[in-house]
Amino acid sequence: MAYSIEVADALVKTLGKFKTLNNYQLAGQLANIEFWADEVRHVVRVLDGYSRRDSDRKKSERHYINTHDTKRFDAYEKEVFNDVLDPEFLRPALPDDYLIESSVIKAKRQQVADALYHFLKRCHKEQLLTGEEAKACLKSCDLGWEPGDFSLHGRDPNV
Repeated sequence: MAYSIEVADALVKTLGKFKTLNNYQLAGQLANIEFWADEVRHVVRVLDGYSRRDSDRKKSERHYINTHDTKRFDAYEKEVFNDVLDPEFLRPALPDDYLIESSVIKAKRQQVADALYHFLKRCHKEQLLTGEEAKACLKSCDLGWEPGDFSLHGRDPNV
């Protein structure tokens, strides 16, 4: 699986655990909110930059293939036949065509946003965080949420 998806899944899984924590444990994770917000921003950059990185990778692979007499072998062939791999009999190389669909990237980005939202919502519900603090955190992560989208019910009537 691609790093972009793995890192998003790991963060979503971790943030998802926070909704089941005891309040004192939740307060402990909230003490590290800047770390978690940084992780969200990092994963969002990873996801948002995937298309450009994939394009750059394919362009570099094509350039290398076109400027070298590049042949292709599979990992299995390398492992089993390493001593007898004859370049004359190998297939011509082509750029890898692996691609994460944009719809998958978009869905993962939404999962990351939702995981952070639910963490902040739980913190607000437990009165560990004000609505304004939650909105500011969401806004700082550039998730495309407008502050008005964050509607929590609790002590803060302005939310």
